[in-house]
Amino acid sequence: MSIRKTIAIFIISIALASCQSKENVETIKAETMKIHDIVMADHSKIVNNQMKLDTLLNNLPTLKLKNPEIDTLAEKTKIKLIIEDLVKAEDSMSDWMHNFNADYKPTEHIDELSYYKHELVRISAIDKQYKSEIKKSDAYLKKFSKP
Repeated sequence: MSIRKTIAIFIISIALASCQSKENVETIKAETMKIHDIVMADHSKIVNNQMKLDTLLNNLPTLKLKNPEIDTLAEKTKIKLIIEDLVKAEDSMSDWMHNFNADYKPTEHIDELSYYKHELVRISAIDKQYKSEIKKSDAYLKKFSKP
């Protein structure tokens, strides 16, 4: 094989690898933003459940009158813990958004693909946290919903 053909194959290989890497970066970045959008849609559920729990917390005396068997001290503790967990989930998302750089440019320490892969892992964990806290708070609130 001639040196020209070898150089041409080498250049084509580099060009293809470069395109594939860019495509992976765009794919990972798009997936990261897709999950971000899902979490943002769930954010209203987090806030809504916080408000419902806060209302329930403030109305425990009335709840006790309707249901004398309820241990309001225990319920107060449960409600506060659930609200705390919802706030932690919300804070995680806020911190992620504050630190996320949608226009990240590679540095000498972290290339673009690694950055977005790391952010995808982080936002996926927050999505899981949101879903878990929503499920837990929905289940708790269901105990007190009117049939």
